[in-house]
Amino acid sequence: SPGLSSADDLKISRLEVGATFAYCVRATNTQQYMDSPYDASEGSIALKASDNTCASHTIHWESSVSGLITTEPNAGSLAIEEVKVTWQLLSDEFEDLVCDGCSGETETTAGGSFEFQFNVVHPYLNGMNDAEVPVKLFFTKTTNGIQSIEHIFLCNEGQDICDPDEGFIFYLKHLHFKMPLHIYDDTSVPFSGRIIVYNTEFEGSTGCPISKANVCIQHLNALKILEDLICRESDANGYYEAPVIIGSIVHNIVIHSYNHKFERTFENKIEYSQGLKISAGGFYTQNDFMDMDKTKLSVEVAGGLCNKELGSSWIRFKIPGCDWSEEVQQNVYKKLYQTLPAQVLEVQVVDFRDQPDGPEKENSNRYTFLVDYFQGVSPKIKTIDMRETENEENLIAKEIEGRKEFEGNTGTGNTESFDSAADGSAGDFDEMKETVRFQYDGVLKMEVTVDSTYNKLSCDGYEELTLADRTSSQSFHVVDYMSLFKVRIDLEYEIIPGSETSLPVVCDILDQEDHKIEITNNVGIDDVAGILPFYKKLTGEEQEALSICSTIAPPIPADATASGPCLVSITHNEEGKDAGLDYWFATGRPNPFKPFTKNIIFKVIGGARDVKHVAEFFIEGLYSKGDGNSFALPTHDPIMILRDPPGGDSTATYENVKTRMTTYTWADTIEAGGSLSLSTGLAIGTDVDTCAGGGLGAIVVVCFPTADAQANAGLEMGFGMGTLIKDMGDTRANEFSITWSYTTSDNPATAGKESDVFVVPNLSVKYESVYLVYWDNSDSV
Repeated sequence: SPGLSSADDLKISRLEVGATFAYCVRATNTQQYMDSPYDASEGSIALKASDNTCASHTIHWESSVSGLITTEPNAGSLAIEEVKVTWQLLSDEFEDLVCDGCSGETETTAGGSFEFQFNVVHPYLNGMNDAEVPVKLFFTKTTNGIQSIEHIFLCNEGQDICDPDEGFIFYLKHLHFKMPLHIYDDTSVPFSGRIIVYNTEFEGSTGCPISKANVCIQHLNALKILEDLICRESDANGYYEAPVIIGSIVHNIVIHSYNHKFERTFENKIEYSQGLKISAGGFYTQNDFMDMDKTKLSVEVAGGLCNKELGSSWIRFKIPGCDWSEEVQQNVYKKLYQTLPAQVLEVQVVDFRDQPDGPEKENSNRYTFLVDYFQGVSPKIKTIDMRETENEENLIAKEIEGRKEFEGNTGTGNTESFDSAADGSAGDFDEMKETVRFQYDGVLKMEVTVDSTYNKLSCDGYEELTLADRTSSQSFHVVDYMSLFKVRIDLEYEIIPGSETSLPVVCDILDQEDHKIEITNNVGIDDVAGILPFYKKLTGEEQEALSICSTIAPPIPADATASGPCLVSITHNEEGKDAGLDYWFATGRPNPFKPFTKNIIFKVIGGARDVKHVAEFFIEGLYSKGDGNSFALPTHDPIMILRDPPGGDSTATYENVKTRMTTYTWADTIEAGGSLSLSTGLAIGTDVDTCAGGGLGAIVVVCFPTADAQANAGLEMGFGMGTLIKDMGDTRANEFSITWSYTTSDNPATAGKESDVFVVPNLSVKYESVYLVYWDNSDSV
């Protein structure tokens, strides 16, 4: 039995809530408590106890809460006083329980604590000894200042906002006392400012804004370590606003943006390290900071790949989205700018003048064509992101260190040695610097020349003819037919035109990847009548040479296709200059019909523009009118007498007799009527040797034997023409060889003397009727 302890401790007695019990008391004495009040006579009964005095008691539902309201831990856990706390006991259907003590209110102390308890009787609570009973809580506080601030509170250990309209539900149980409840005050005031770029002031603004900078407001935690209270990102105007909880103490503001260095603006005088306490009535604006980082940028304003100077140029630097800009004069093709803001920069060239050393624009002449090129309909603006480049201080520090190391290695203090060191010491630091390049290539020009060894044109005062549109040009040349010749194609850009007092500024260095030369060759193969017999007389190498880069298909075979235009890369000399190309071609037949020329078309593909050059060729030589005829040139001096031996069936045979003949032609004349007269000579020698054949040259002449074989006796002859052995101007010599065999007659009736044979040479000449096409250098055309 729990005894009396159960009467004093309801947890032990577990009396049911809502039950009514009678509590009775009486006084007792083991000897005698008192005389009986009902019998006063002697000998009456003495009483040992008083009568019971009883009272009824209903078991109440009892519980209590011990709460605390502070700022969040990252805001310093500062106590919040004078918060009004209102409570209301509810049913399990969240209906208000109306009874004495079922609701109430209190305020937090200076330490942020509050307490309330329940000792109530309500029919709903009968028997609710072990059940959880909901309590609705409200937390309100208004702070008056420039404007009234309604505080915001967080419940559930800071996880949820305490609903100011619906309240926060908290559960209690009977006989559970001092239940802990921690509420956070999340009320904040705006803390704002701008992040700008140093030294970029313009009218109406203290500087260009920096967007997307991460601004973190920090405080010292219990361990005296800086810790973020809240972070916010700046907008397109550089503005940021962060809600800082009332009661927080700000000790630092750090800005994260590309590891740049930030400082307070000159107008921002707040010493954050001393601690800035955030109060409800405070006004925290103009917490402005500026980006102090500078960087180096190299700007090139060049004429072509030769880096020709373009006079004096004016460079403008601008930050996109901001009205700040800076304009500087640049008198050399490349210049390093060392104090530019480390931001996204727009760079453009806005003006050009012809006097690099002129102190003022007004004293110089404008290069209008350059201004139009860079500032025309679509201005050429280079945008470069300098935010992640090495800042100026680091670049300088590294270069100083490099110079110290170099001077230690060389034992010299002359910085010029460092700048010109063969190992590229200075260049290593130049590579750290970003470069913006503006390049004007100018007008692309092409000149085509034929090597003087092959070009027979000798007219005085010949110059290349340039057409009106300046993208096309023509030239004229005279070359021999069926010959190789070399063409030189020179390319250069005219950057600044010449004048009466100055030569043009040109560049002969071109980008080989961007510039190709397309060649269409029309001086070799042609498709005029008579090409087939001409083509058949050529060797395979000659046929291939004539077909290079041609758009005309060879006449044979039937399915032959043209090789098509050639696309050739340009070249430079050993110094990387003199852009152009050397190319070999072979001429075919002349053109005896108007316009009497053939051409090669050269076209530059790529670069600043497409440029075409048409090289017209007058080809000197013979053009066949068709098949010709032949005639014999006999002589009367025998070269051999073949004796037939006596006897009926006897014969004499000579085999593999090789006869060499050299013909000479001289004093050839061409008359107005078109006749051709030749003076000739013939020298003959005979060898008996092994069989030998001759090779065909560029021009084919076919010679036929003068006698046919008869019965079993006769002349067997093969003829070959050698190559041209000497060109003596008007005198030419050609060597011919004839290999033959002969057997005398075996007829008994003519044996002996009657079968002797006199061998007399006979030259059979086949000729063709041709046009002789030639150029007269004595007359202008």
